[in-house]
Amino acid sequence: PELSIGQGQSSFVVTWPLDVSGWALQSSTNLAAWSPVVGVTNNAAVVATSPATPQVYFRLRKLP
Repeated sequence: PELSIGQGQSSFVVTWPLDVSGWALQSSTNLAAWSPVVGVTNNAAVVATSPATPQVYFRLRKLP
């Protein structure tokens, strides 16, 4: 599924289509280690930005 990412002043809003289920949103700062994004509701998450991590990657991972 395709992710949509919008940027606010201090956060990102990451969304994907509501009719897509069975996927988990993950983030990484280095593409080597991925972590689940907490606070996902209705296929959307607000992720705070930080000057300490100038780049963040997102992906959807299919749940088993």
